[in-house]
Amino acid sequence: LEPLIVKAIQKFLGDYVDLDTKSLLLALWSGKIQLKNVNIKNGAVNSLDLPVVITHARVGDLTVNIPWRNLKEEPVTAQLSDVYVVVQPRKSIIVDPLDEEKRLLEVKKSKLAGYEAAYAGAMNAKEEEDEEEVKFSSPDDTFVATLITAVVNNIQVHIKNIHIRYEDNSDLRNPIILGVMLKSLDIDTCDPEWSKKAFHSDASDQLARKSIELRGLSAYLSINNRKNFCHEIKPEHLPDKMRS
Repeated sequence: LEPLIVKAIQKFLGDYVDLDTKSLLLALWSGKIQLKNVNIKNGAVNSLDLPVVITHARVGDLTVNIPWRNLKEEPVTAQLSDVYVVVQPRKSIIVDPLDEEKRLLEVKKSKLAGYEAAYAGAMNAKEEEDEEEVKFSSPDDTFVATLITAVVNNIQVHIKNIHIRYEDNSDLRNPIILGVMLKSLDIDTCDPEWSKKAFHSDASDQLARKSIELRGLSAYLSINNRKNFCHEIKPEHLPDKMRS
């Protein structure tokens, strides 16, 4: 089971956050993961082909509870706090040609994966089975896919203190800072009546429903205030700078 979990972690988190896989595995088996000052990789959104790039992204506290004994019925809960993100327009960044080529390749792969998922969904809806795909699929991949589906259907995410800032100095005469702050964001699984309730795999209604609740949303705009830019500071100083 351990190699399968490592595979899932590397596949779905490796491109997004800096993690020590061995230390994470020890925490996984206990059913509770607690991490502090998690750095999100700058290339985390490359596959989305956005007009912005991440220059800093940091999660102050991350706690994940995993009910191993009943993973298909009980929710996996993730609690995050002090999430700080700084982005800049892609046009203002000097990019290495090889890095840009790699990014464009990731975009193509992401789009291809989306097309493949849509095609697979259409085939499942018609109750058709692709024999060649079944023939070449491995038991490991099937187990990981089943495990991930169960987790996604029941996952609950609670985030406190989110601060995202857009900094644009492409026009040196008029640098711009645009920020969005959110006190909390909660994502919960719901029943058909939209009451918060865990999803059960044996329920007659197999549609997984999620509610999203936002509290304390605010925004600000600052012009000609380059001294408050955050993208040039060290990552460890990011929280203090963005709280000031």
